[in-house]
Amino acid sequence: MLQSVFLNPKSIFFVPFLVSGIFITLFWLKVSERKSLKQSLKLLFAPEVWLTRQAAIDLSFSFLILVVVSKGLVPLESFIFSAIGPIETFLGAPATRIFTLNLSPNVESILVTLIAMLAYDFASYFTHRWMHTNPVLWRIHAFHHSAETLTFFTTYRQHLLEPVLLTVTRTSAVVLSLVLFHYFFATNAHVITVIGLGLGFFIYMFTVNLHHSPIPVRYPHFLRKILVSPHVHHLHHSADALYSGKNYGVIFSFWDIWFKTYADLHSEQNHHKRPQFYLKYQ
Repeated sequence: MLQSVFLNPKSIFFVPFLVSGIFITLFWLKVSERKSLKQSLKLLFAPEVWLTRQAAIDLSFSFLILVVVSKGLVPLESFIFSAIGPIETFLGAPATRIFTLNLSPNVESILVTLIAMLAYDFASYFTHRWMHTNPVLWRIHAFHHSAETLTFFTTYRQHLLEPVLLTVTRTSAVVLSLVLFHYFFATNAHVITVIGLGLGFFIYMFTVNLHHSPIPVRYPHFLRKILVSPHVHHLHHSADALYSGKNYGVIFSFWDIWFKTYADLHSEQNHHKRPQFYLKYQ
């Protein structure tokens, strides 16, 4: 059972994802913060972060979600995806199909991958924002925000109903996007996969640990206009009212930018406004 957790790319414990998160954090501390390797390791693996009740809660709920709850999510996803067949059959009938676009299979695969990725991430943004603004859903999501420090495993510090809600909204959005795509395109193109994961889900799994790293890694300015930078997600976890209702994005940051919920640290002049998370590596 433990082997499947550490070798399953759908798990945040997947060894390559953990190693990459650690490496990127250490690299950022070295290049951006001018820390030595010894200093960086001391900051990243500080006992006051890892040898705490908070870290133990993160770790225990991560295993609970991955080993127990996720088993029930698989048939839920399958049930939602099962709806795509009858809908596509109806839409694909000559009486309902308006027109068909014919492109090469490779081009269609790229397009369907982008559409599914955007659908998945927009559903993530919408659901995340909904959980913050709806009083009932906030009572569920508040457990995730009870973390007093962040670790690589804070992702699954979740109420047991939260992954169910996320699975329903994300999977439904992807199914709907695929139905609409195949309505207009003749070839039954497949989503591009990386190590068995759809490209969008792969990017999510590759970055989600880093978002909750104890160190608020900052991507270059040009990149964080596209991808959610870990330091931006740290701001989302801040108790500072300045960042209340900000940074709901999961993969892409442009949802927050477009819907006016984006907050960043633009200069060192804002240093005095940084939340407590930012003081741990100074």
